Amino acid sequence: MRDTIAIFVGPVKVRGIHISIDTIIKEHLEHLSWRHEATLIDTIVTRRLFKTEINPATGLKDERTPTEHLLVMRRRS
Repeated sequence: MRDTIAIFVGPVKVRGIHISIDTIIKEHLEHLSWRHEATLIDTIVTRRLFKTEINPATGLKDERTPTEHLLVMRRRS
């Protein structure tokens, strides 16, 4: 059985509300006997397939995810 996991996630914004996915996953895993080791954050600079002012799915102003987070958790002994 593995004792360390690393998960890539990014913060999102849904209908104007910021949602910190890494914090949500961290809290759930801590409840399941995992210990938070680190969260490494990288700024996304130019990785983009296309640029648009309005998100076609929502009709709202398009806001890309500014960072990606690597959540590192270790199973408690």
